[in-house]
Amino acid sequence: MPIGKVQQKDGDFLTVIIEQQELCGNCHACEVVGDKKTCTIQCRDKCGVQQGDFVEIEVASSPFSIANALIYGIPLMGMLIGLGLSYVVVPTSPYIHEFSKIIFSLIGIATGFVILKFKDKKESSEEILPYAKRIVK
Repeated sequence: MPIGKVQQKDGDFLTVIIEQQELCGNCHACEVVGDKKTCTIQCRDKCGVQQGDFVEIEVASSPFSIANALIYGIPLMGMLIGLGLSYVVVPTSPYIHEFSKIIFSLIGIATGFVILKFKDKKESSEEILPYAKRIVK
């Protein structure tokens, strides 16, 4: 698990600086956001840390997997429903039908994103944040 230094503590939330590690492999995501050797993340405090402590960071896999399934699945379902509706609603003229498939699919995808936006306002995304598992000495 990645180990980082707590830069700031704000209630139950931490700002942690993580040094690039072997686990990173060839990701290079830290280079995109700025520094080449470190990455700053937000996480929850589950072990009572203080500023300056080194902590082990972990991501709960179940809520994270569910969030990924929703983020990709809802727009995909919207697209498939829109595609299906295009077969039912629009006559079978070749040119009109192809254009209607595109339009109905895009409307379905947009509807999926709107559903996700309202769902995000209802539920907190704190469940999928990484958390400080334990203090490392």
